[in-house]
Order: sequence, then C-alpha cells, then structure tokens
Amino acid sequence: MPPNDLEPVTAAGLLVTTWCPARCRHCYVSAGPGHTAWMTVEAAGAHLAALARLGAAAEAIHIGGGEPFGDFDRLLAVVRAARAAGLPGVGYVETNGFWATDAAAARRGLAALADAGMMRISISADPYHQEFVPPERVRLLYDAAREVLGPGGVRARRWKWVQA
Repeated sequence: MPPNDLEPVTAAGLLVTTWCPARCRHCYVSAGPGHTAWMTVEAAGAHLAALARLGAAAEAIHIGGGEPFGDFDRLLAVVRAARAAGLPGVGYVETNGFWATDAAAARRGLAALADAGMMRISISADPYHQEFVPPERVRLLYDAAREVLGPGGVRARRWKWVQA
C-alpha cells in the first residue's frame, strides 16, 4: 500500500532495452539494431516491486523498449517477475511486430506471455514502423493476438493504415 502522502501510480512504462531492428526517425529512445542495452530480469523485478509498493495497478504498467521481443525469454521472465513482485501481471507489452513471421509461433508466444500475466499487446503500426516491418507481419500478429487474447487483448496504433 502506498504511503499516505503519495498518490498511487496511474501509468508506468518499463523500457527493458534500447535494441530494435528498426531505425525509426521518431524514436524517443533512439533505439536501433546496433544497441545492446538490456535491463536484467532482477532489475525489472525490483522496479515492478517498487511500482507495486507505490500502488500501481497492473493494468497501468507496460513493458516496452526498443523492442522487447528481441529477447523473448527475457521478456517472458520480466512479465513473470510482475507476479513475483506482487502484481497480477502487466497491462501490456509494446511491439512493432517484427518477430511475427509464423502464425502458430506467434500464438504460442502470446499464450505464454498471457499465462505469465500479460493482459494485452500493443502493436506499433504506422508509416514509421512499416518502413522496417512489413505490414503483413502486423496483420498476422493482430489476428493471432485476437485469437489468443480476445478482441480486447490487442490494440494497434493506426490500424486502418495497416489494413490498406
């Protein structure tokens, strides 16, 4: 429970890496393929525990980067760390969908993350990301996520643009 003089945290992002296969000009963390910084699972767990102590709701917490799907095993461990930190999970994981090349594999990965405590997935889909990630990967991931997580378990920014 948060101390009496602090308001609960209403939103928090845990940026676990600066690595990303894309080089989007608008990237606010200047992520890219040459970056190698990754947060340790232990550090992520400590941050998540601090957020739990500050009264953050799991739905208010997201995991992002860079591109956290660049190291799936680490991402899965970070999502699991939320439960170990006293949270029921994390609100969402953000991705550009670069990794979604096979529907069955995407469904398996999403199911593992959901079992670990991921509530939703958020897909960065816009002209900037699609310069580096083919739109068909975003569509594949969107469809797989709707199957695994349900219609409310996926959101995609500028989805109408990707459907064109």
